[in-house]
Amino acid sequence: MCDQLEATYNLLNLEAKPIRLSKQYILNYISVLDDCMDEPFGRKIATTYLWAIANPLVLEEDYDHLFTRTRQLQRVVKCRSILKIEDFVEHSGDEQRLFEEAILKYPVAASMYVRKSEVEELWKNSSRPYFLHEDPGKEKYRKHAVVLFGMVSYGDDKEKLDSYLVKDSQYIVSNGRFFMKKYSSLLYNQYNPLRRVMYARKRSLDYMIV
Repeated sequence: MCDQLEATYNLLNLEAKPIRLSKQYILNYISVLDDCMDEPFGRKIATTYLWAIANPLVLEEDYDHLFTRTRQLQRVVKCRSILKIEDFVEHSGDEQRLFEEAILKYPVAASMYVRKSEVEELWKNSSRPYFLHEDPGKEKYRKHAVVLFGMVSYGDDKEKLDSYLVKDSQYIVSNGRFFMKKYSSLLYNQYNPLRRVMYARKRSLDYMIV
C-alpha cells in the first residue's frame, strides 16, 4: 500500500510552495498512513503529510472533517514516537531546503520537534507572535485552525495546556508545551513565547515542542 503513496510524496516535494489538496484526497491519505509506518519510506511520507495538512494554505476546505478523524490522526502522530524533522531532511539537500523554508515561512512547522536554533529563528522572524487561550471547540477558532498536536493526548503529562499561536491572521494550533526528551519536566509560560524559548535554552533542552 505504501507504493501508492510514492507519487504523492514526490509531488509534494517537487514544489517549494504549498500544494492545494482536496479534502477527500487528504482523508484517503490518512487512511493508509498507519500501514506504512513500519517502512522507512512510509516514515518520510508521513512527515511530508504532517507538514502538508498542517499548512493552512494547503487545505482550504472545511476543517470540520479533520476533526472527525481525530483518532486516526492521533495514531499517525503518536506512532513510532513523534516524527522529527531531522529524520526526514537528512536524505537529500533538496528535502532539507524544503523544510528549512517551511520552518521559516510556516509557523506550524514548529509544531513538530525542531532544533532550538530553528525555533529561535522562527520567533525572530515573527512579526507579532502572541497567544489566545480559547476553548478549541468554539466555532470561531475551529474554522481557522488545523488541529494537529492540539488533539494528541500524552499520557505522561499532568496538565492540559492548550494555546493558539497567531501570526498574520493564521491560526495555528499548538499545545503550548515544552517537553524534555525524557518527559521529566514541563515548562510553560503563557505570556511570552520568546521567553519560553530562551528559558528552554537556558535549561539546555535538546528538542522542544512549540
